[in-house]
Amino acid sequence: MAALNKRSFLKLALLGAGIASIYSFSWSKVKTDTLALLQEDLFPSLNEKLNIHTINARAYLSYILNHPRVSDDDKRFLKKGVLWLDEEADDLFGAQYAKLPAKKRQKVLKSITKTEWGESFIEMILTYLFEALLGDPIYGINKDEVGWQWVHHTPGLPRPTVPV
Repeated sequence: MAALNKRSFLKLALLGAGIASIYSFSWSKVKTDTLALLQEDLFPSLNEKLNIHTINARAYLSYILNHPRVSDDDKRFLKKGVLWLDEEADDLFGAQYAKLPAKKRQKVLKSITKTEWGESFIEMILTYLFEALLGDPIYGINKDEVGWQWVHHTPGLPRPTVPV
Protein backbone atom coordinates (compact mmCIF):
# COMPACT_ATOMS: atom_id res chain seq x y z
CA MET A 1 0.00 0.00 0.00
CA ALA A 2 1.46 3.33 -1.06
CA ALA A 3 1.89 6.09 1.51
CA LEU A 4 -0.40 9.08 1.22
CA ASN A 5 1.38 12.35 0.58
CA LYS A 6 0.05 15.68 1.86
CA ARG A 7 -1.43 16.73 -1.50
CA SER A 8 -3.30 13.42 -1.98
CA PHE A 9 -4.57 13.55 1.58
CA LEU A 10 -5.92 17.09 1.11
CA LYS A 11 -7.61 16.15 -2.18
CA LEU A 12 -9.31 13.18 -0.53
CA ALA A 13 -10.33 15.26 2.49
CA LEU A 14 -11.85 18.00 0.30
CA LEU A 15 -13.63 15.44 -1.87
CA GLY A 16 -15.04 13.75 1.23
CA ALA A 17 -16.17 17.05 2.72
CA GLY A 18 -17.82 18.05 -0.56
CA ILE A 19 -19.70 14.77 -0.85
CA ALA A 20 -20.76 14.97 2.79
CA SER A 21 -22.08 18.52 2.41
CA ILE A 22 -24.00 17.66 -0.77
CA TYR A 23 -25.46 14.56 0.90
CA SER A 24 -26.33 16.52 4.03
CA PHE A 25 -28.04 19.32 2.07
CA SER A 26 -30.11 17.02 -0.13
CA TRP A 27 -31.01 14.74 2.80
CA SER A 28 -32.13 17.77 4.78
CA LYS A 29 -34.28 19.03 1.87
CA VAL A 30 -35.91 15.62 1.43
CA LYS A 31 -36.50 15.37 5.17
CA THR A 32 -38.10 18.81 5.28
CA ASP A 33 -40.33 17.99 2.31
CA THR A 34 -41.41 14.75 4.00
CA LEU A 35 -42.19 16.60 7.24
CA ALA A 36 -44.28 19.14 5.32
CA LEU A 37 -46.23 16.34 3.61
CA LEU A 38 -46.74 14.63 6.96
CA GLN A 39 -48.10 17.91 8.36
CA GLU A 40 -50.51 18.12 5.45
CA ASP A 41 -51.62 14.50 6.00
CA LEU A 42 -52.25 15.21 9.69
CA PHE A 43 -53.92 18.60 9.12
CA PRO A 44 -55.63 18.55 5.73
CA SER A 45 -56.87 21.84 4.27
CA LEU A 46 -60.18 22.83 5.75
CA ASN A 47 -60.56 25.62 3.20
CA GLU A 48 -58.36 28.04 1.24
CA LYS A 49 -57.97 30.20 4.36
CA LEU A 50 -57.08 27.45 6.85
CA ASN A 51 -54.36 25.01 5.89
CA ILE A 52 -50.71 24.26 6.66
CA HIS A 53 -49.67 27.05 4.30
CA THR A 54 -51.71 29.82 5.91
CA ILE A 55 -50.56 28.81 9.38
CA ASN A 56 -46.98 28.56 8.02
CA ALA A 57 -46.48 25.12 9.58
CA ARG A 58 -43.47 24.12 7.47
CA ALA A 59 -41.52 27.28 8.29
CA TYR A 60 -42.44 26.94 11.95
CA LEU A 61 -41.09 23.39 12.06
CA SER A 62 -37.86 24.58 10.43
CA TYR A 63 -37.72 27.32 13.08
CA ILE A 64 -38.17 24.68 15.80
CA LEU A 65 -35.42 22.49 14.33
CA ASN A 66 -33.00 25.42 14.55
CA HIS A 67 -34.17 27.10 17.77
CA PRO A 68 -31.62 27.09 20.62
CA ARG A 69 -34.33 26.61 23.26
CA VAL A 70 -35.60 23.37 21.71
CA SER A 71 -33.69 20.42 23.14
CA ASP A 72 -31.22 18.56 20.97
CA ASP A 73 -33.05 15.35 21.91
CA ASP A 74 -36.31 16.69 20.46
CA LYS A 75 -34.55 17.83 17.29
CA ARG A 76 -32.86 14.44 16.91
CA PHE A 77 -36.15 12.64 17.50
CA LEU A 78 -37.89 14.68 14.79
CA LYS A 79 -35.11 13.94 12.32
CA LYS A 80 -34.95 10.24 13.20
CA GLY A 81 -38.72 10.05 13.06
CA VAL A 82 -38.66 11.00 9.39
CA LEU A 83 -36.13 8.26 8.70
CA TRP A 84 -38.24 5.73 10.61
CA LEU A 85 -41.36 6.92 8.76
CA ASP A 86 -39.62 6.28 5.45
CA GLU A 87 -38.44 2.87 6.68
CA GLU A 88 -42.00 1.92 7.63
CA ALA A 89 -43.30 3.11 4.24
CA ASP A 90 -40.61 1.09 2.51
CA ASP A 91 -41.40 -2.02 4.59
CA LEU A 92 -45.12 -1.76 3.83
CA PHE A 93 -45.12 -0.48 0.25
CA GLY A 94 -41.56 -0.48 -1.07
CA ALA A 95 -41.29 3.32 -1.42
CA GLN A 96 -40.49 6.40 0.64
CA TYR A 97 -43.39 8.05 2.44
CA ALA A 98 -43.39 11.12 0.19
CA LYS A 99 -43.61 8.98 -2.94
CA LEU A 100 -46.76 7.16 -1.82
CA PRO A 101 -50.34 8.11 -2.69
CA ALA A 102 -52.43 9.57 0.12
CA LYS A 103 -54.29 6.36 1.03
CA LYS A 104 -51.05 4.43 1.46
CA ARG A 105 -49.52 7.25 3.51
CA GLN A 106 -52.53 7.02 5.86
CA LYS A 107 -51.88 3.28 6.24
CA VAL A 108 -48.27 4.02 7.12
CA LEU A 109 -49.44 6.51 9.75
CA LYS A 110 -51.86 3.95 11.20
CA SER A 111 -49.06 1.42 11.34
CA ILE A 112 -46.57 3.66 13.15
CA THR A 113 -49.15 4.77 15.73
CA LYS A 114 -49.08 1.18 16.98
CA THR A 115 -45.47 1.71 18.08
CA GLU A 116 -44.22 3.80 20.97
CA TRP A 117 -41.90 5.88 18.78
CA GLY A 118 -44.63 6.41 16.18
CA GLU A 119 -47.18 7.57 18.68
CA SER A 120 -44.65 9.99 20.21
CA PHE A 121 -43.55 11.21 16.79
CA ILE A 122 -47.11 11.95 15.64
CA GLU A 123 -47.85 13.65 18.97
CA MET A 124 -44.79 15.89 18.55
CA ILE A 125 -45.72 16.82 14.97
CA LEU A 126 -49.29 17.60 16.04
CA THR A 127 -48.04 19.70 18.96
CA TYR A 128 -45.98 21.87 16.60
CA LEU A 129 -48.89 22.02 14.14
CA PHE A 130 -51.18 23.35 16.86
CA GLU A 131 -48.54 25.84 17.97
CA ALA A 132 -48.38 27.12 14.38
CA LEU A 133 -52.18 27.17 14.22
CA LEU A 134 -52.76 28.97 17.50
CA GLY A 135 -49.57 30.96 18.08
CA ASP A 136 -49.21 34.71 17.79
CA PRO A 137 -48.62 35.95 14.22
CA ILE A 138 -45.60 37.92 15.52
CA TYR A 139 -43.73 34.59 15.18
CA GLY A 140 -44.53 34.28 11.46
CA ILE A 141 -47.29 31.73 12.03
CA ASN A 142 -51.09 31.81 12.08
CA LYS A 143 -51.15 34.36 9.25
CA ASP A 144 -54.01 36.82 9.45
CA GLU A 145 -54.99 35.11 12.72
CA VAL A 146 -56.79 32.35 10.77
CA GLY A 147 -56.32 29.83 13.58
CA TRP A 148 -57.71 32.22 16.14
CA GLN A 149 -60.71 32.96 13.93
CA TRP A 150 -61.32 29.23 13.46
CA VAL A 151 -61.55 28.60 17.22
CA HIS A 152 -63.13 32.02 17.95
CA HIS A 153 -60.18 33.06 20.13
CA THR A 154 -59.51 36.59 21.30
CA PRO A 155 -55.85 36.93 22.32
CA GLY A 156 -54.94 38.28 25.71
CA LEU A 157 -53.15 41.54 26.18
CA PRO A 158 -50.44 42.58 26.11
CA ARG A 159 -49.38 40.60 23.07
CA PRO A 160 -45.70 40.08 22.27
CA THR A 161 -44.12 42.85 20.25
CA VAL A 162 -40.98 40.98 19.17
CA PRO A 163 -40.31 37.27 18.61
CA VAL A 164 -38.34 35.53 21.33
